[in-house]
Amino acid sequence: MRFYTRVIGLVVLATIAIFSLWGRSHGEASVKVSDIVSDLHRREGSIQDDILDEAHVANRRGHLVPLLQDNLESPQVADIDISDGRKLYNIDLLPDLRAQYVDAMICSDERTIGGMVALVNSILSNTNTTVFFHLVTVKSQMEHLEEWILAALPDIVMEIVPFEADLTERLQLRGNTRKELSSALNFARFWMPSLFPHVLGRILYLDDDVIVLGDVNEMKHQPIKKGHVIAASADSKNTIGNFLNFDNPTVQNLGIGKDVQSFNAGVFVCDLDEWRKKNVTENVIYWMERNTKEHIYGGGIAGGASQPPMLIALHGLVTPLAQVWHVRHFGWWMGNHYKLDITKQAKLMHWNGGFKPWKSGKASKFAFVWHKYYFPDPWGQFTVVPPDGPAMKLPKKSKK
Repeated sequence: MRFYTRVIGLVVLATIAIFSLWGRSHGEASVKVSDIVSDLHRREGSIQDDILDEAHVANRRGHLVPLLQDNLESPQVADIDISDGRKLYNIDLLPDLRAQYVDAMICSDERTIGGMVALVNSILSNTNTTVFFHLVTVKSQMEHLEEWILAALPDIVMEIVPFEADLTERLQLRGNTRKELSSALNFARFWMPSLFPHVLGRILYLDDDVIVLGDVNEMKHQPIKKGHVIAASADSKNTIGNFLNFDNPTVQNLGIGKDVQSFNAGVFVCDLDEWRKKNVTENVIYWMERNTKEHIYGGGIAGGASQPPMLIALHGLVTPLAQVWHVRHFGWWMGNHYKLDITKQAKLMHWNGGFKPWKSGKASKFAFVWHKYYFPDPWGQFTVVPPDGPAMKLPKKSKK
């Protein structure tokens, strides 16, 4: 076990060193990104530096917490490094085999954290499978989230992970027309391999404005074609041209059609092993940096933020996700006019758009479904508008 852990640590260090050299060749923007990478370097380097005795490791509050042995070819126990301040809860309740539980990643900050709480509750309410929640938030909200969730769900298996990278300043979001997408937490999914080096195989990524009505174990096993990285739903409302600047020769030379249908990156099933093999994180960071030097992202109504670099890095690597696992646009003012039966057919509902179910009243379609799974904030900081409350109005456009 000790030898295995040391080898993993050395591999991680070598990878990051190569990445750092690569970054320096990309100029000033890369130096800014290196601040983030150095944080991950520190976290992952401690995997080899802080190997503890087995008796100490068994302690849930110890420095390294072992996951139970899985059924992969390499049977060694995976370690979770908590030197970065992450907190772990009920890890001892995980089944022996990785195939017997579901990994799910959710990100949120103080503005939307109530959405995360309702989503977690909806997942647990509709499955008999153990779920290992990987909850990512800002450091200032960790204690708040801990008390809120454990008050109602004391047996939940989860880790709460801090993520503080201020990417909105470091990577100047050219082409981003939707400022609500500029939160650092909106970019955390790019660093899944570094945030969760102990996670192998499949992981679900879910935006915090989602409610799950089906069994996530079924979702986990949705088909992903061999060699593909994720399963995601096609975005019938947007084409690639809404996200990328096709006036830029660099974008034109990508060989991606302007009218090709986009995919929605707010919900997806990810093969994290393939993500690592395809170097998706490195590719995404490259295009984020490139956008600071030239206008890669488009300025269409769809906005910029995290979607454009994912569309490039994952082009040709996306398997369609069954429609029932991503029924969306419930947060659009003039979105699809779904009938009430949709709440019986949908296995996942997504309030993408500006009208979130916790603050928009009647303007948010089927908000009563979301409120069914929400439980109040014990700190009283997150306030909600009842589903039959006054409809939130769109902000007036400035006259220019």
